[in-house]
Amino acid sequence: MSTKGDPRAELLRLQRALEAVSDDLDEIERRSHWSLRAAAKTLSDSHPPDIETFVGNFAFAVRRGVLA
Repeated sequence: MSTKGDPRAELLRLQRALEAVSDDLDEIERRSHWSLRAAAKTLSDSHPPDIETFVGNFAFAVRRGVLA
């Protein structure tokens, strides 16, 4: 990362970028993902929730184009 420039301007740029990511995530959460939720429910019924399950469900959704 460059040390040139106004640090406040860099912080504002990063804040805007994070707000854009947050808006995108909010939009994804508002969508109905029935197939992903059904798969997650099936998995969660048979296994305790953990990070591997979350990552697997997310990868499945991305491959299926559910989150695209």
